Amino acid sequence: MIGNRPFTERTPFWRWAVVAFFLGRIFSLEAQSPTFVSSMEAREVVLGSPFDVSFTLSEVEGRRFLPPAFRDFKAAGAVSESRGASIINGKTSLKQTWTYTLEPTRTGVFTIAPASVDIGGRTLKTLPLTVKVVSPGASSQAPIPNRDDEVFILGSLSKTTVFPGQQVTWRLTLYTRVAIEGADLISLPDFDGSYSKERRRFDGRVQFQVIQGKKYALKILHEEAIFPQNAGELTIGAAQIRVGIDQPGMRFGPQAVTLTAQPVTLTVKPLPQPAMDGFTGGVGRYEWTVLADTNALTTDGAITLTVSLKGNGDSRRMAPPKMVVPNTCEIFEPRVLAEEEYESEAEIVHTKKLEYVVLPKAPGLLVLTPQLVYFDADSNQYVSLSADSIRLAVTAGKNYRPPSALDTIPVVLKTTTQSPWWDNATVGLRYSAGALLLVLPFLGFFWYYRKKRKSLPESNPLPGPKRVSAALQRLDSVATMLHHTEPELFYNELLKSLQAYLSAKLELPPSQLNHRTLREKLSERGVSGQSIEELLAHLEACEQAVFFGHRDTVAPASDWKVAETLVHALEKELR
Repeated sequence: MIGNRPFTERTPFWRWAVVAFFLGRIFSLEAQSPTFVSSMEAREVVLGSPFDVSFTLSEVEGRRFLPPAFRDFKAAGAVSESRGASIINGKTSLKQTWTYTLEPTRTGVFTIAPASVDIGGRTLKTLPLTVKVVSPGASSQAPIPNRDDEVFILGSLSKTTVFPGQQVTWRLTLYTRVAIEGADLISLPDFDGSYSKERRRFDGRVQFQVIQGKKYALKILHEEAIFPQNAGELTIGAAQIRVGIDQPGMRFGPQAVTLTAQPVTLTVKPLPQPAMDGFTGGVGRYEWTVLADTNALTTDGAITLTVSLKGNGDSRRMAPPKMVVPNTCEIFEPRVLAEEEYESEAEIVHTKKLEYVVLPKAPGLLVLTPQLVYFDADSNQYVSLSADSIRLAVTAGKNYRPPSALDTIPVVLKTTTQSPWWDNATVGLRYSAGALLLVLPFLGFFWYYRKKRKSLPESNPLPGPKRVSAALQRLDSVATMLHHTEPELFYNELLKSLQAYLSAKLELPPSQLNHRTLREKLSERGVSGQSIEELLAHLEACEQAVFFGHRDTVAPASDWKVAETLVHALEKELR
């Protein structure tokens, strides 16, 4: 059976095509969706022998049919066009077929391009067809392993030489010249050394091919998309199926036969070195778009770039593209918004959507030119794919601080070629002894002062009320720094003024000015809980402005006003 179909159905092989055709017709009638397909009677033809190629449009009537150019072939007969209609279960089905008889002009493997047809303003196209033309008497490369070349299976590759990460299709095909009941898949290769994914949308129709002068019916049983991981020779192992071969006149039913497809070898070449700068790891064909969420911003804002990627390489090897930004910007690691891997008509395709956040640090014209670097397996070279340039007008925000002129002054270190005084051992010893005699008295005095200070209780030079008054004066003086000092220095002085006031008012040493102690002391003195929390929140905001920058603060003038209001409220509650 194929999949879960038992081969006790006793259906001759030639009826597969008939059953599959009518089942497909019934399902398409239910959907009533138009289809446009191409077909030919053989995949391999002999030079000089004519063959037919057909293009069939179903469910609708078409206009302006355009056939392909048929390069490398010549017409061997007149073009025939047929039209038909049928009614099944009350539903009408239309069908148009254009058939061309062609004759190859030389040997080789050729592609018949898609045909197109217009249906009510919409254009439908067929898929391309591939045909192999051999010289008369030439033997096919397909092996004939058993049953006296009557039936066999073959494992084949869409490409025999690839690069790591490039997609290649392994295909298991059944060839027969006798009627069979079905095909039951027994085992598949492990595909070691590669990442693999089963394909389900392959062409499962019955086709025909001439091999060693004999015409075979063939049917694809399984397809697997594989992505080699490392360079070298990769062996795709054997596969097995069981078929029921019809035995005319036999009362015991079809004969069960196990068929084996021999291993095939895939050559994986290493990628050229050195790789191009910015190489993402993608191998195959890729496309992308980059969109910005704005075209103008300030230095206080940010721009978000949304990157959409689509390709047919190994998604697991594909790293996010590196966005190169000017040194006047800062860019963060991208965030993955969406990721998907799906099957198209001919291959596995993966898509990814990424989000990059860019912070401008200086005003001016910002120009971003994103580049996607991947390896094009068709041209065997690295490709840098450019997205549309993004041009942004960046203006100065309220928190922007121009660089100081002092930041650009280089530090010059003066050097001398004269030998230092300590190179002379005798002179150096004398200077060292003299310096030691001068330093010893100061060391002794410092040691005595420290010991004396430790023996005294911790106190302040000014009495409590005077310390409070001095702290309030210091807080008032902070207002003079609003328009003449950098914000970081302003917040640093504001924080120290508040700490000096609290230390004097609560008679606490500076080492104990933490939030837990302040909350306890203020509560003991009868300060309301709301006032305490507002004070602690303002202290924390000043600390963040000092140590982490002032970007998220409201404004220096507003923060000073809040501090002044809080202190005046505390003065009333702490009397």
